[in-house]
Amino acid sequence: MLIYFFQAEDGIRDRSPSRGLGDVYKRQEESREKKILCLTRFIKTDSHKGGYLIDEVLKDKRLAGYTFILIVGNGGNDEEYISNLESVAKDNNIKLKLLSLLDDAEKFQEMKSSQALLFMSKFEGFGYPPVEALYLGTPVVAFDLPVLREVSGDRINYVEEDNFNSIVSEIILTENFKDEERANLKRAVEEIASCLLYTS
Repeated sequence: MLIYFFQAEDGIRDRSPSRGLGDVYKRQEESREKKILCLTRFIKTDSHKGGYLIDEVLKDKRLAGYTFILIVGNGGNDEEYISNLESVAKDNNIKLKLLSLLDDAEKFQEMKSSQALLFMSKFEGFGYPPVEALYLGTPVVAFDLPVLREVSGDRINYVEEDNFNSIVSEIILTENFKDEERANLKRAVEEIASCLLYTS
């Protein structure tokens, strides 16, 4: 299983005026890979994004054999913490890989082909990534934030803050999502996504 970590916004580069969400959704459906995406940052001043909690997730023995791919932005990342993540991953038989500079179309394609999105932010003004993932039929595991409930309703798999056991349990449960369940996720956020996320 692959678990992807996207750095929010500054790790993404645009090649075209469209963010490409609708275009990616309309592409022929591909088989879902066993990978989980997560948007985060490894910058101490942005610790509310949840990046400094990733090591607690990696310590769970149930993730042995998974691959975690961290997609991060240019510069400013805490290299010492990333080195610690690599050690934790190795100790728990988890493969860790860092990537950067995806454009939006590439990000959305990764979302569409993924098992789920892991969103560990503790504070959000809106919460675009969960809407993007749900529109693409990708389940979301996230902390129970009021703004996420307001925007995405009960379609997200919510967990209590810092309950890492529940996070991993919910990640594993997303393996069993059926096609109809994924279609229901899209329908739940279709209206708001069409207004805000360039789906046409």
